[in-house]
Amino acid sequence: MGHMLAKEGSNIVKIQPIKVDFHPNLNEVDIIVQVLNRELFNLGGILKSVEFGAKDAVNQYMFSNEVIQIVTVSINFCIFYMAQFCI
Repeated sequence: MGHMLAKEGSNIVKIQPIKVDFHPNLNEVDIIVQVLNRELFNLGGILKSVEFGAKDAVNQYMFSNEVIQIVTVSINFCIFYMAQFCI
């Protein structure tokens, strides 16, 4: 069974991927996602697609995305830093 992240009237701000591991007791699973954003109505909600898969596959997917982000930021930093000396 799922768990409630907050009580009514409280705010949760998470702009990051969230991974949930669970093991169903049956062959069928009902997944219910309730999303409400009263403050940023045009930016709130689920911003990217929801991914399902085996635990190892999801972990590998998230790890590879983090590595790509780190490499991209590092390259951009190097380009910016080098441009300071070339000007």
